Amino acid sequence: MNQRLKPVMLTVLLGGLSMLALDAQSPGESSANNGDHGDNPVVGSLPVEILPDLDLMFVDEGRSTFVYNEAMLGFVGDDDLDSDILDAGGVPTGRINRGSSYNVFGMSQAGFVVYPREEGRKDLVSGRLWLPDDFVGGTIIMNSNVGVMETSIVTNMTRLPLRFLCNSIAPVVDAWITVSPDRDSTATPITVHVTIVGETVTVTYVP
Repeated sequence: MNQRLKPVMLTVLLGGLSMLALDAQSPGESSANNGDHGDNPVVGSLPVEILPDLDLMFVDEGRSTFVYNEAMLGFVGDDDLDSDILDAGGVPTGRINRGSSYNVFGMSQAGFVVYPREEGRKDLVSGRLWLPDDFVGGTIIMNSNVGVMETSIVTNMTRLPLRFLCNSIAPVVDAWITVSPDRDSTATPITVHVTIVGETVTVTYVP
């Protein structure tokens, strides 16, 4: 995605993702973030599946031997993300590592997540990427109004600089993060757009 995407186009994208998520809900399905997910878990307005292997992908040190051939944006919390994620939406479905008191949330399709900036400052919510082997050897480049970063991808799981962005003194932050595969790969680059307005963080994922 072009890093110069006009704000009006971003608004259309977010609105479209929200509508897709809402349309995917079953009749009578609750979108309340109450921690009681039952058989049809919902985070914000995004239906999700329970995938215990998220612990191997985003948390456990043994992840280097874990095989998963799909890129995924993940959010990890210290305790229960149910009280930290304000909203989420996108193309169904997302994934959580447990049916209740989940502390890992991920999505491999286009979507967005909203959470409080203070949680990001304290690293109580951290953003991470699980990347297939095609991306190892590639680069992650961030362009923003508060700084520019570039790093090489050396492992399948990597952290995103969300804490850095949340700790900025700027009241409004606009950051485009481009994740490019190894130059010998034909995989498509991934875009992560981070916008912070006041005390609210919105992370938009475009795989």
